[in-house]
Amino acid sequence: MHYKLLGKLPEHVISQLAEMILSRKKNIKGFQRIEFTDEIYNYLADLFVNTELKLQRTKDKSRWVQKAFYSDTGYVYPIHKDGLKCMSALNIAVASNQGDWVRWYADEEILPRSDLTVVSQDIGSTRNSKIIDIESIPFVEEFYPTTGDVYALDVDSFHTWKCNGPGPRIIVQTKFEEFPNFDQIERSLSIASFKYLIK
Repeated sequence: MHYKLLGKLPEHVISQLAEMILSRKKNIKGFQRIEFTDEIYNYLADLFVNTELKLQRTKDKSRWVQKAFYSDTGYVYPIHKDGLKCMSALNIAVASNQGDWVRWYADEEILPRSDLTVVSQDIGSTRNSKIIDIESIPFVEEFYPTTGDVYALDVDSFHTWKCNGPGPRIIVQTKFEEFPNFDQIERSLSIASFKYLIK
């Protein structure tokens, strides 16, 4: 299992998040990472309750490791693993189309097909493959998030996502201190870890 659906946030919470995130979006096509203002950080902090997990901070401690991923219809991110030490994350689907998916792949399918490129920036690192034709590669698991879903996911296995439209895909991602693995994050987070979360 590479993901666990924890529950769903109500429409008024998702609408508020969408409004704040879209106010930060730049007028570019395809994909963009949207960094947060204090207003968004504080709104998200108010959603988290009763968890021993602590949010990760950037190396310079200037901000939390939380951001939004915005994808236009048709966009597929390269098959990748997240930062060099990161093993898991928490996602909130702020906007998701019926056909949008996340897929995970076995190492033995990806490594023979592509060298990995480590992309390191102030905003974080990824281990990206150069694979373009993803449809020909067998995947081991697939998940179709819906708007409002809150889910833990494994980011230390090869994975990618696709926005199948007609609207954009917007995902808020949170990382945690001390790089917990997927099993640890799954054990530590439950519906009681969030204000407003429902089944």
